[in-house]
Formats: sequence, structure tokens, C-alpha cells
Amino acid sequence: MITPVLPTGSLSLGQAYRVTLSVLLAAVLVGVLWELLYHFLQQFRWEKDWPTLFGFVTIVNEGALMWFLVHATTLVLPRNLHPSLAAFLIQFIVTWMVFWLIVNGPMRLVFHR
Repeated sequence: MITPVLPTGSLSLGQAYRVTLSVLLAAVLVGVLWELLYHFLQQFRWEKDWPTLFGFVTIVNEGALMWFLVHATTLVLPRNLHPSLAAFLIQFIVTWMVFWLIVNGPMRLVFHR
């Protein structure tokens, strides 16, 4: 939904959608690995869970890793389709915030345990 308004520079709309969907798919795949790591680390905590603020702050390390994967490698995108920092930050922060709010809002009401 936000792809048409991202500052993608000279990319066509089709290329912009390819970039945003590729970054989104990569974030999902890397997120599964993050989740395994976070779950392992949580086992050392008494409550076996993170405080909500810790969950919120993870945007920093997850965003930094995704930026590195997008720009320093060709695992996510070919070199000619790298997004600008502004486009990446807007897409990543908006997407991450929407999911974080859903998980910490409506999902906690429905699945309270």
C-alpha cells in the first residue's frame, strides 16, 4: 500500500513493487531466524518472556541487519535495484510498527495467555 508513495527515485512502479516485496519477504525469512534466537535467549529469563519495551527496541537491530542484507549483499536484490535509505526506513518502520501494534494490541486481547 505504501510503495507508490515511497521516494524510489528513477525506479518504475513495477521495480518499486519488486524492491518493497523483496525486502518484505527477506524481513519475514530473517524474522523467523530472529525469533529462534530470541526464544533461546528468553529461556534464561525468569518470566521466559521479554518486557514489551525490549520487543519494541528490536526494531534497531532487525532494521540494521536488513539494511546490511539489502545493501551489502545480493541475497535480497540485484545491485541495480537497491532502495534509498529513506525508502527503506519508511517501508521498514511502517511495516514493523503495524505488526508490533497488532501483536501488542488486538492479538493480546484475543490470545491473552
